Amino acid sequence: MSMSKKNYIEYLPRELLIDIVERIASYSLKDLMRVKLRVLNEVANEPSVYQNVTLVSIPYRRWSIVQEAISFLELCRVSGNLEALYRKDVFDFFNRNDPTALGMINQAADGDHIGASYVLAVISIFNGGESMRECLMFIANISRVLNEVANEPSVYQNVILLSIPVFIWPCSVVRRCTSFLEMCRASENLEALYRKGVYDFFKRSDSNGLGILSQGADDGHIGASYVLAIISIFNGGESVREGIMFIANMTPLKRRRCREKLLYTLYGWVPEPHLLGERPICCTVQSLHFRCELSRCDLEIDEVVKFLY
Repeated sequence: MSMSKKNYIEYLPRELLIDIVERIASYSLKDLMRVKLRVLNEVANEPSVYQNVTLVSIPYRRWSIVQEAISFLELCRVSGNLEALYRKDVFDFFNRNDPTALGMINQAADGDHIGASYVLAVISIFNGGESMRECLMFIANISRVLNEVANEPSVYQNVILLSIPVFIWPCSVVRRCTSFLEMCRASENLEALYRKGVYDFFKRSDSNGLGILSQGADDGHIGASYVLAIISIFNGGESVREGIMFIANMTPLKRRRCREKLLYTLYGWVPEPHLLGERPICCTVQSLHFRCELSRCDLEIDEVVKFLY
C-alpha cells in the first residue's frame, strides 16, 4: 500500500521538519497557515517558528484592534521575534508612554533589527546626554550605507516601475527620471528592457529594439515575449510558427493584459508607431463553431491591428 504524503512527512526527523517550517515561516505567513492546516500543525507551533515568521503581511494597526492578531503577535513576541518586539515596543512607548518598553526595543536592537536601533537612536538624541553624539553618528551612517546599497545594480534590476508613467523615458524635460530608467535597463531590469525595446523598435524603427526585447523575454518578461511573437507573425519566415503557438497557448486574460500593456506603451510614447507591414492571415478556414490555434491568433492580430493602423 502506498504511503500518503502526511504519513511520509511524519517519518522525517523532527529537527528537519522544524527547520523546513521555520524557512517557510520566514518567507510567507500565508504558506505557514497552509502548513498548519494540512499536516504540520504541531511542528508549526514550535517557538522557533514564531521567532522566525515574517510579519510583512500583517498591518501595523492590527496589534491594538484585532484580538486574533494580538494573540498571534503576542506569541511571536514571547518567542523573541524581532519584528514583533519592535512593533510592541513602539506601540507601548509612544501610545501608552510606557518607559519599560525600551527594554523590548533594546532586545530587538541587540538582535540586529535596524528599525529598533533607529528608534533607540532617535529617542537618545531627544533625551540628550552622553550617548547623543554616538546616536547622531549612527543616524548619519545609516543614511550613507543605505545610499550606497540603494545604488547596487541588483537594486535597479529588481525595482518595480509601476509608478513611473511609460511616457517618461524619451522626455528630455525629466532627465533625472530618464537617467534612472536607463540605469534600470543597464542593470537588466525586465520592465525597463521591455519599455526601451518597444520604444526603440516602434518609434525609431531600430532593429536593436528586438535584441532588447529578446533579452527581457529570455528572462521571463511575458510582455516582451508577446511583442516578439506579434512581430514574428507579421514578419513571416521561420519564426512565424513559434509566434503563432505562443499567442495561441496564452490564456485569454494574459493575451488581453499583454495587448493592453503594448497599447498603453505605444499610446504614451509613439503616436505614429512604425507599421509592421501587411496584415497576416493565419487561418484560412472560417467557422463560427470551431476555433483552432490559428484562428485564435487571427483574433489577436485583429485587436493589435486596431491600434497599430
